[in-house]
Amino acid sequence: MAAGSITLVCEALIILGVTPTLPLWTGYGLFVSAASLCYSTLAVYFPIALSARVTTAVNLAAFAGAFVLQWGIGLVVDFLLAASWPPMAAYQAAFSLMFVLQASAYAWFLIEERREQQALRELWRRSRMGGGAQLAP
Repeated sequence: MAAGSITLVCEALIILGVTPTLPLWTGYGLFVSAASLCYSTLAVYFPIALSARVTTAVNLAAFAGAFVLQWGIGLVVDFLLAASWPPMAAYQAAFSLMFVLQASAYAWFLIEERREQQALRELWRRSRMGGGAQLAP
């Protein structure tokens, strides 16, 4: 989870134009790669016979998502350039929009992770008290 936070911090500082940028780009490249761990993490939730299909589906979603996001960034930049924005400001605005979307998705992830942990703690507490709790679907 820390890798996602560090990635967002590096990205925000790059967008804001903080210098020197080399450490920021290095940190971004290093920590954004932690997202690839979802392949192995997700595979454990499925039978071994389906793990290749799961990995392929995640890979397809990643490539399709990357295409759509890159296309969207291009649309935003083109629109802003056509509206007479300076190129630097157009790119900063487009990447700021991407940052807001990423930060929102990450916040949702953190909230749901916390909710799941609370539910598991409650389940553990009930099982210790002899409540016979069961996992909800």
